[in-house]
This record gives sequence, structure tokens and C-alpha cells, in this order.
Amino acid sequence: RQQDASAKDENAFADSLVQIGRPSAKPILDELRGREVKEVDAGDWEIQALVRLGPQAVPALRNAVRDKQPALRLGALLAIQGMGRFARDLENVVRPTLRDRIEEVRAASVPAYAGILKDTAPLRRPLQLAMQDSSVLVRRASVDLLARIEMEPEVFVPILQKSLGDADRTVQL
Repeated sequence: RQQDASAKDENAFADSLVQIGRPSAKPILDELRGREVKEVDAGDWEIQALVRLGPQAVPALRNAVRDKQPALRLGALLAIQGMGRFARDLENVVRPTLRDRIEEVRAASVPAYAGILKDTAPLRRPLQLAMQDSSVLVRRASVDLLARIEMEPEVFVPILQKSLGDADRTVQL
């Protein structure tokens, strides 16, 4: 019951910030500072508020994706993933996160990158690299993405074959 009340308070707070608009994006992102990446989730009120801000959050997300704190980068990527094509202007800042040193950030970067692209052709190389990543989390995120998007067979089939040969059963389609 206390948890429900807390969630309602967070939702009301998020609603207030969304009504403020663009100036609230940076303070919302600042709520993620100091967290561990394991504590950041797409369902968090901060991420949901940023998604609801849509294009108004893009300038703050641009800076957050480049921030030195992994939780902030991860939160920004989760918001970008939720915004999809509203965040199209961020393609050039999202692409480098595909090689981030933190596996949770790399895993979130693949679907975030896919969501802002006009078509799937530019995904070929990032998905191939992600399927070779040492992290099961990154490979699993790539396979999950493959299952949700339509791709040309010449792109899809080699990546599918790679997933079928993966040593981790959770990565195999």
C-alpha cells in the first residue's frame, strides 16, 4: 500500500514536470545521477517523464548520452528508445554508445539506435557487432530487437544464424 502511494506521488510529480516542458528535462535527468546502472529501468518515473516530454527533452538527452556517468547515459538511451523517431536528431550521439564500456549502456544503445533510424539498413553493422559482443546482455538485446523489427533477408538471416550458434541459450532465437 505504501508502495502504491509512493508510485502515485512519483506520477504526480512527473506530471507536474512534464507540464513545465523543456526546462524540466535536465532536472529529471539529474535524478539519475549517482545511481548504479542496475538501478535504472525503462519503467522509472524519470524515464517515463522524459518520454512524455518527447522532442522537448532532446537537447538535455543529447548531453546526457555523452555524460561520464553510466546511469545517466543508460537513462537517456532508455528515454530515447521510448521516444523513437521523436529523437531522430540524436542519431550521431547515440551511435558511439554502441561501443560504450558499460554493457548495460551498450545493450540499451542497440534498440535506441534502431528506434531513431528511418530504415533498418544502417543497423546491419551495429547488429553484427552486437552479436559478437562478449556480453550476453548485449547479444540478448540485439536478438530481442531482431524479433521486433522487419529487416531485409540479406541482413536478417546472417544475424539469425549467428544467434542460433550462440553459446548462451537465452540468445538463441
